[in-house]
Formats: sequence, C-alpha cells, structure tokens
Amino acid sequence: NNFEVAKRLHALGCGLLPLKEDKEPLGPWKDQQTNPKSPEQMQKANNYGLVCGYNDVEILDLDYKVLNGEVEIQIYDKEVQRFLNDNIENVTKKLAVYETVSGGLHLIYKTTQKEGNKILAKLDNEKTLFETRGVGGYGFLYPESHLWGNTYESLEYITKG
Repeated sequence: NNFEVAKRLHALGCGLLPLKEDKEPLGPWKDQQTNPKSPEQMQKANNYGLVCGYNDVEILDLDYKVLNGEVEIQIYDKEVQRFLNDNIENVTKKLAVYETVSGGLHLIYKTTQKEGNKILAKLDNEKTLFETRGVGGYGFLYPESHLWGNTYESLEYITKG
C-alpha cells in the first residue's frame, strides 16, 4: 500500500507530504518543503507526495492529457524516449517512470543541479505539456503504476557531482 512505500522512502531520506484526494497538501505546504513529515505524522492520509528538491529529487511531468489523441501521444512519447536515451547514459538505470492518473508520465530522478519548478514546453493553446517539479514542488506518488526504469526507492543521479 501507499503508506508502506512512504515509510520506505522516508527511511531512504526522501521528503514526503500527505495529500488530499485532489492532490492538494494536507496542512501548510510551505513548512513541509524543508521539514517533511515523518510516516507517523502521515498515517491518516491515503495519498502522498514526493517533495522535490529534497534529497536531490526532481520530477519531469509530462502532461499528455493536453494532446489530441493517442497518435499524438505516441509521437511525443517516442521523441521523449529518444531524447532521454541520447542524453542520459544508462537512462533506464537512473530514473523511474510512473504513469499518472491522467495518462501522463512522471520521470523521477536525482540531480546535483537542483532548480525550482519550470515550464519547459507549452502548446499553441498555452496548455503546459512538459514541466519540472524541483525545489518548491512536489509530485503525487503512483507506486502501483510503475512503467520502466528504477523505482522510487532506487533512483540514481542523472548529473555528475
């Protein structure tokens, strides 16, 4: 269950926060960015978020729901995979990929070059397609929807020290 995953991640030094069903934090978010809750403080929650920037974790959020149909999603997905393979050595051993509830992807990795949240790509209609979740951000945990690569518990750095 999600609580067991949250406990394992906390033991590995990851920052976690309890979330409501709508993915909003339970309690004040600002304090939890630098002082994440322990599993004992989160027991009553059913959903959890991974605090980004904490323990060098970042997420690349690919919001495929803004695309027009399955064919367009497949085209973007192939381009993303090609880009990752061309630019990150042993990519499948370094990051974790999870499917989101809306059919997008969370690419989760560790980096020594932490930054804040950034929008990387928008469509002509101004909808965000790709964005990072860095310092000051978080991502919903989807432990049951692992697609490929490492898991939350076995992330490696994509950048050199």
